[in-house]
Amino acid sequence: MEKTAALKIKKSELSQHLFTNRDLSKLFIPLVIEQFLEYSVGLTASILVAHVGEAAVSGVSLVEFVMALLISVFAALATGGAVIAGQYLGNKQEKAANKAANQLILKMGCSILVG
Repeated sequence: MEKTAALKIKKSELSQHLFTNRDLSKLFIPLVIEQFLEYSVGLTASILVAHVGEAAVSGVSLVEFVMALLISVFAALATGGAVIAGQYLGNKQEKAANKAANQLILKMGCSILVG
């Protein structure tokens, strides 16, 4: 009897989702749009220089690859910093959250200047 009650509790806990599909789509749709725009810029640049020659298309493709890499690195840094700052805010540690955000901004600023 206790085993079935425990199973019912677990099933009811599993049926309660933290986020609805609508909430997730509000986060997912801008990410898809961003990726589409990022790659469409590279495609458009390649099309625009196609009449110049092979070397120009190769150069644009190489630069677009490097830019996509940099965008991915900065997105990863921003996501990690947001997670850390969010954890501090969730624990009501506003000073630590501000310090984490300031460190992230400083690191990204230095990365831009060095790169």
